[in-house]
Amino acid sequence: MLTASNSAGSVSQSVTVTVSEAPPVVTAPVISSFTADPGSITSGQSSTLSWSASGGTGAPTSLSIDNSVGSVLGSTSKAITPGTTTTYTLTASNSAGSVTQSVTVTVSEAPQPGSVDLKNWSGQWLKVTLRYEGYFLGRSNSGDSHTNLNLSDDDGTPKMDRDIATTGAYLKFGSWDPSQNVLQGELYQHDTESNQWVSDPLAFQLIGGTPTDFLVLTQVNGDFTFGFTARIRGKETGGILKSATFRTLGGYYVETYSDTLVAGRISISGSLVPESNVPVPK
Repeated sequence: MLTASNSAGSVSQSVTVTVSEAPPVVTAPVISSFTADPGSITSGQSSTLSWSASGGTGAPTSLSIDNSVGSVLGSTSKAITPGTTTTYTLTASNSAGSVTQSVTVTVSEAPQPGSVDLKNWSGQWLKVTLRYEGYFLGRSNSGDSHTNLNLSDDDGTPKMDRDIATTGAYLKFGSWDPSQNVLQGELYQHDTESNQWVSDPLAFQLIGGTPTDFLVLTQVNGDFTFGFTARIRGKETGGILKSATFRTLGGYYVETYSDTLVAGRISISGSLVPESNVPVPK
């Protein structure tokens, strides 16, 4: 109010100033998290994208995910089934601006029907016992052919001329080739004459089974020819192999010398051992 006065009197006049509340300051939205669970899948499987976007006065007015997902405003998760490894970007926008955050879902090819993944066996050692049972066949005086061999005694009891057990042998599994379904291996035996470890490379052809219980077939040709089928079983904890057994189901061998041929059956059995317990030089 304004008042003016003199000897003759006073006058006044008023004016009103109206004060309005200031509009709120709008800030850009905030993406607190953006995740994929699981982050790695096999082709044909699904993963779930989850997010949290906020910001008080900056709450998003638009929320979307690229790669054909689209608007997700009002949601906090979305199931997706990518065919290949894909990076998804979440964009949150309002009048103050936009923010983004990305996450990648890794997609691996689905295994072929009936295939088994044996990669967890690579690098594993087993201590094994080999047993050779067989017959010696000597050559005739002319040296042209092997003499006839009586494989049983007169009463029909099978007669064997060789029965040898080798207890200090080791089997190491190598690389796994899923395209061929072959698990490489190396059989180590100690040669007492040379005091050296000798090895035979083996290729285990997968017949079938599961990653912790499967059948294999192998064959090696040469002066010492042998082959067998085997059952391999293991127990895993958290994807790590903790124990395993190896046992042949049937096997044979043929060994040739200058004047002798030995033929018979071979059997192998053993179990998993830590690499630190293996005496074979690395």
